[in-house]
Amino acid sequence: MREFREFKWIKTFPSLETMHQKQKSSGTGFAISSNGLIATCNHVVENSDQIVVRGINNDFDKSYRAKVIARDKNNDLAIIQIEDTLFKTLGIIPFLLTDKTIEVGSSIFVLGYPMRSSMGDEIKLTNGIISSQSGFRGDITAYQISAPVQPGNSGGPLFDDNGNIVGIINAKKFSSRKRRLCNKNKLLKKSFGDTFTLSKTSKHKYFNFKIVA
Repeated sequence: MREFREFKWIKTFPSLETMHQKQKSSGTGFAISSNGLIATCNHVVENSDQIVVRGINNDFDKSYRAKVIARDKNNDLAIIQIEDTLFKTLGIIPFLLTDKTIEVGSSIFVLGYPMRSSMGDEIKLTNGIISSQSGFRGDITAYQISAPVQPGNSGGPLFDDNGNIVGIINAKKFSSRKRRLCNKNKLLKKSFGDTFTLSKTSKHKYFNFKIVA
């Protein structure tokens, strides 16, 4: 005789508390003025309730509150401003931003804070070359690069071999299109031209921040 067993299936749903609980995300940014203006990618700070900047003067024990003051959603760019009573100044900005188009084959390097949950808070450097002067489907506002990048690099600077910033890393595009892309500085200056009048710079050290949103 065949034995029949009765099974009861229960479908579970997340609680309202779980559904409304937001996860922290992080990315990279770089200073464009001594009074606390920082450039990054819009998707790093989009839909955030709170933005925190860490790593100023390589000090990760201190956090500073910030807010978005300008964004370009179409090109995934944002400018945030540190607004914290503990913040004083970023000092002299130690690099130059150039909007000159970089030749294919030129050496570049990337600084950022990828995958901080597993790789830690120390800044990471990768290097490579400009592999194309256009991005996905011939997008002339982006480069393709050979330097390895990962989630968390978004918003970080792309440097040429003279230490000038020539682009902004966008790791979101990398994962979705299997290409390593970055926005050119021409796009950043076009989107935020008034902001950049505040950021006359000197050279040549590296000035990166981790952004937690």
